[in-house]
Amino acid sequence: MCNVLIGITNPYAFELPDYKEYNIKILRDCARFMEIVLNRGGRANELCPLFFDGAVDNYKELPRPDQVKELQQVYNYVTRSGRFFFMKSKGKLKLGLHRYKILRIFAIQFKKFKSRKWQTSSLS
Repeated sequence: MCNVLIGITNPYAFELPDYKEYNIKILRDCARFMEIVLNRGGRANELCPLFFDGAVDNYKELPRPDQVKELQQVYNYVTRSGRFFFMKSKGKLKLGLHRYKILRIFAIQFKKFKSRKWQTSSLS
């Protein structure tokens, strides 16, 4: 028995130019749409547009299509940043789309791991 069924759609995968009043040509692979398909305890067929930053595996709710200024900031961010991996920019900081602290911790741990591996292999 299923009480809540949630579906996630990537309109870029279907090569749609726009979807639910969002410009997919600009958002490209950064747009996801989460939909409550079935909900036995509440409302169904509700849609939540999400910005997906795959470089840091982060989801953030997109502004509504009628919030033109906020939506334009997201479009500008996607256009500026392109597809750079782990790029730190003012746009990410302003939109809260970064995880600099987590990336820094990962880099430190990776560096420690790499140096330990080098030391053990040089002893053999």
